[in-house]
Amino acid sequence: MKRLKRGFTLIELLVVMGIIAIISAVVVVVINPIEILREGRDARRIAEVGTLNRAINLYLVQNSNPDLGVEKTIYISLPDPSLSGNATNNCSTVTGLPKPPPNWSYRCVSRDNLQKIDGKGWLPLDFINLAIQPPISNLPIDPVNTAESGNYYAYVASNQFAVTAALESEKRLKLTAAADGGTDRTRIEMGSDLALWTKASGLVGYWNFDEGSGTTANDSSGNTNTGTLTNMELTDWVDGKQNKALSFDGVNEYVSLGSNASLAPTDITVEAWFKLNTLGVNQVITSQWWWSAWGRLRVTSGNALEWTWVDSLEVAHSLTSSPLSTGVWYHAAITFNKSATTAKLYLDGQEVDFEAAPNIERGLAVLNAYIGVREEATFGEYFNGAIDEVRVYNRALSASEISSLYSATR
Repeated sequence: MKRLKRGFTLIELLVVMGIIAIISAVVVVVINPIEILREGRDARRIAEVGTLNRAINLYLVQNSNPDLGVEKTIYISLPDPSLSGNATNNCSTVTGLPKPPPNWSYRCVSRDNLQKIDGKGWLPLDFINLAIQPPISNLPIDPVNTAESGNYYAYVASNQFAVTAALESEKRLKLTAAADGGTDRTRIEMGSDLALWTKASGLVGYWNFDEGSGTTANDSSGNTNTGTLTNMELTDWVDGKQNKALSFDGVNEYVSLGSNASLAPTDITVEAWFKLNTLGVNQVITSQWWWSAWGRLRVTSGNALEWTWVDSLEVAHSLTSSPLSTGVWYHAAITFNKSATTAKLYLDGQEVDFEAAPNIERGLAVLNAYIGVREEATFGEYFNGAIDEVRVYNRALSASEISSLYSATR
């Protein structure tokens, strides 16, 4: 008797196709190819920054009076397309670079010289005539190396030095950038004085609340803007978005940051992580009030994130987000760029509101700044929830920098 060969039924084929689709989706989730590429680029960055760090240390050992470069200059691995030969400039035709801090500038070389190790490359050190040769024959550049992405190598110096690279992958941002001893959670930082990069990044106030006890919150930017805890208890030191945070009761607890001139820059970025315990009332995350101050970053009674400020004509302005929820960590950031006359509000790394703000003035008066309350405690609007990782910069961070900070600390 002839046997009939049985094929798959339509239902069986559909079941098999469904299983294959599920397995494929799981593989993509578990083995994210984009993240693997990012990790590969980050591995190269970490290795190359380490090599540069060793090379510079060799240079220092073999020079009794080393010239490490010009102070308050950010040397970057991007060529300026307008340059040729041995010419250098302040990277004026490189589009997409974030504005440097006040009194700082960039330094670029030509594409011809970019990777030379004779002092004419992007790193201004002459390695050629050293008795002990450094472990490089060409200066490395970032695998992406574009201004728009923020991925390029950077070097700063005085009588010490720091060399850095922005990282991309979640793994390396959390394991490497967070543990290298520097203040920039988006970059690998190496060198003899990482505080140089803190200054080059424009960070002028940083309260991470990792003390875990006591009545003060240290300013990790090095600008001694120590926060004073008011009406707060030991139990208000809680687990945060990153390590520890402060929990505010919405009644009378706040942190006073004082009135140091470093907190009154012309351009500014303020950012923080926060988590709400309650809704339906105005509650302030940070504040520094009146027309030359950064304004008030708060959650409104309508449950939206809001940045409010007064301009030089004493006209009030505000930017707002969509409604928020309790029990969720959110990342908030505000930026103001005076030369571009722009004010921006960010939520979770994304721009949510924007205004052309030609009449904003900053830095004309030094005013008290606060965390968790309006500019004067008598006005209230106490925050009810947790706040962590508060930062103030003396420049307007770019959208990619805000996104990177969010990704690095989420």
